[in-house]
Amino acid sequence: MRELFLVFLIFFISACSLTQKEKKLSLKKIDTRHESAIRSYASYEDIIRLKSKLNSDSIVLRIFGDSHIASDFFSKELRTNLIKANSIGYIYALQPRYQQTTSVSYWSKDFELENSKSNTGYSYGMGGILAKAKKEGALIKISSNLKEQNFDIKIFYKAKNKGFILSDANKQRHEIRQKSTKKFIGKKIKNVKFPIEIKALEKDLQISGLLIYKEDKKVRILDTVAMNGARSDIWLRWDKGNMQELFKDLKNDIIILAYGSNDAFTNHFDKNNFKNNYKKFINFLRKNNENVNILLISPPTITQKEEDKYVLNPNFKLLRDSIYEIAKEERLMLFDMHSFIQDSGGKEFWIEQKLSFKDVHLSISGYKIMADKFMQDLRSFLATF
Repeated sequence: MRELFLVFLIFFISACSLTQKEKKLSLKKIDTRHESAIRSYASYEDIIRLKSKLNSDSIVLRIFGDSHIASDFFSKELRTNLIKANSIGYIYALQPRYQQTTSVSYWSKDFELENSKSNTGYSYGMGGILAKAKKEGALIKISSNLKEQNFDIKIFYKAKNKGFILSDANKQRHEIRQKSTKKFIGKKIKNVKFPIEIKALEKDLQISGLLIYKEDKKVRILDTVAMNGARSDIWLRWDKGNMQELFKDLKNDIIILAYGSNDAFTNHFDKNNFKNNYKKFINFLRKNNENVNILLISPPTITQKEEDKYVLNPNFKLLRDSIYEIAKEERLMLFDMHSFIQDSGGKEFWIEQKLSFKDVHLSISGYKIMADKFMQDLRSFLATF
């Protein structure tokens, strides 16, 4: 019995030692001081301009993307530590389930969502999400989670007859009754104190989004235009006039495009079609945002479930190669999430460390580490110029 106890004790001590060793190994492997995951094909002038923008008092950075961005874990880190945001920027009138923006909180009653990914029967503003009133008196309440509570806003909507009422924390009441069913109207309201309440005065009122910032102050904004399941061609379903108006109101200094995960999940991935649609979006953004810097993010390792196990997506390599080609042809910077995962232990190791799920998504901790890596590599790269 005593011998059995000693054997067990030795095994337990060995196991503890191994655990500590593995922990040290984990810390070493998920150290962000690995080879840079930034790839730059940008011109010297673009790089210098990007460096200047990140060091300026005012900056607007917008991220377009899929579920990696719609969760707002990656972007929250950049908003807090890279941009140090003092304004909200663009938000949907309501967020779909499993999506969030940590800049605001929502409450609603008798509004429903329409999504450009699944329902093409509507005209959509930028981002492709509509909040539609199911009846007169439907409500949306939005609270600011930033320290600042007073902003100017511009709300984009369609109304058949009566419009809506917007009230704020200072008990200001604005009746918005301009009619439009063919295009989105952008209504500006100055000096609004959050939280705000939007009350529909008619059934089927449509609200696509709100622009929230201070026109007369230096602003630092990182906002997200993202959707679960979005592919790189989702922008083709959005109203171009609405997007152009938004860009005139608040020009983007930096735009990050983070698509690709869902493009890979097709039976026959069409490389040329993918590249053409993505490059058209890049050119549209450049045309409507003077001197904008655009960066691409290549997605993390894409796996898919086959029977009872996860395997590498068969289109992943071709998709990743296509994103690299776009970066080279359009002279852009690129951040490769997959490259960092591989350099820091690989997909299986990230799963073991609870930094990644078995599918394409990372955990909250995984997105934080990925954001830290992005910021570190970007700063290190720009420091050489």
